[in-house]
Amino acid sequence: MRNGPVLEILTLDVKAGQRDEFQRLYVNEALPLLRKWKFRVLAHGPSPHDADSYYVIRLFDSLGEREASENAYYGSDDWNNGPRRAILDMVDHFAWAVVPAATWLAIATQLPGTADAEGRSLVQRLFGEAVNEGRVELIKEIYAPHFIDRTPGPGQAPGPAGIVDVVERYRAAIPDLRIELDDVVVADGFITTRETWTGTHRHDLADIPATNRPFSMSRMHIFRVENGAIVEEWTAGSVLDTLRTVAAGRS
Repeated sequence: MRNGPVLEILTLDVKAGQRDEFQRLYVNEALPLLRKWKFRVLAHGPSPHDADSYYVIRLFDSLGEREASENAYYGSDDWNNGPRRAILDMVDHFAWAVVPAATWLAIATQLPGTADAEGRSLVQRLFGEAVNEGRVELIKEIYAPHFIDRTPGPGQAPGPAGIVDVVERYRAAIPDLRIELDDVVVADGFITTRETWTGTHRHDLADIPATNRPFSMSRMHIFRVENGAIVEEWTAGSVLDTLRTVAAGRS
């Protein structure tokens, strides 16, 4: 618990009607002093939930670094002979919470409007709604009109229409087809996914007669995204090859 970066969230209940003055004091006196002492203040300001609340968020390399830095700063002449008395006179109550930076990052990437959240939403709509629920009409919203599949299947038509055809054929041959997202990584305009595909091969697909046998396989996709739509796609793992293996009795 003492290892790894942490965020300290400090909340202050400022005396009624004094928050604007507190803000000026913090920005003009306390903040320059904290930066002199190498504190990393990530954010600060009036809390929107209450007219007299104020917050400060600081980053530390570890709990140990937080403890050492604060002990040194709050015991210094800079603080005690500087803004200490004025700040304490304006505050009725204050409290801290410390959160592992990794937890904060995981939460932040889920916020609406972030690239990570938008990327996850895109692939969840693709696999969860368009494929699992059979809502193939969504594919033309998820894929751009000029989409290119870099690893197309045999005879696959170009563009989003090719994806619609593939999904419809898969769902017709495997009525209980289910895709579970195991991993999603979003970075620099690309989304990488690892999925588990399961189902029962009930009807013919391509050159493979129905086996009525269940299957499970892992696949990976890389999607390139522009303006909220998929423009390129690469796939690793073949559904047809897996079904041929099942048909041959090797799985």
